Amino acid sequence: MPMTREQAWDLLTTYNKEPFHLRHAVTVERVMGWYARELGYGEEAGFWSIVGLLHDLDFEQWPEEHCVKSQELMRQVGVEESVIRGLGIEKDWQNRFPAEISGGEMQRFCIARALGKRTRFLLADEISTMLDLITQSQIWSFLVEEVEKREIGLLAVSHSMPLLEQVCTRICYLEEKKD
Repeated sequence: MPMTREQAWDLLTTYNKEPFHLRHAVTVERVMGWYARELGYGEEAGFWSIVGLLHDLDFEQWPEEHCVKSQELMRQVGVEESVIRGLGIEKDWQNRFPAEISGGEMQRFCIARALGKRTRFLLADEISTMLDLITQSQIWSFLVEEVEKREIGLLAVSHSMPLLEQVCTRICYLEEKKD
């Protein structure tokens, strides 16, 4: 049986007490639900809302381990080992503090967290902008292969036209409305 909103809230408030963190979680919950409905995944809006509510579940209790602790949490919620390995996440990273992990390594954890078994749609908003070209290539090669294999919808947001031309089947341009 899927987790209810009440169960997710109880879990969140078990580990998070700060009003700012709780407001942030609720804001992301609402945005994720809105995007699910807006993008035609209305039947999954409740699921995506809960994902948004719990996205920083570990941050308040384990800020030094945020994203490093994610690997343990990913396994607990059923993210497949192939996803963790496919992103190049190495076992010894679990023993490091976030300050000891590069941007590329941290990004791999974040992508792996997003690729749970129930993932049907992924919003990739500037996920590789600050990374070197080799790391960008590794991450995008894995991600494109994974979403094709699992038939996951992917919305890539980027200012890099060469990247979008490489990874997208369709490109929509957002322009500033001029009065």
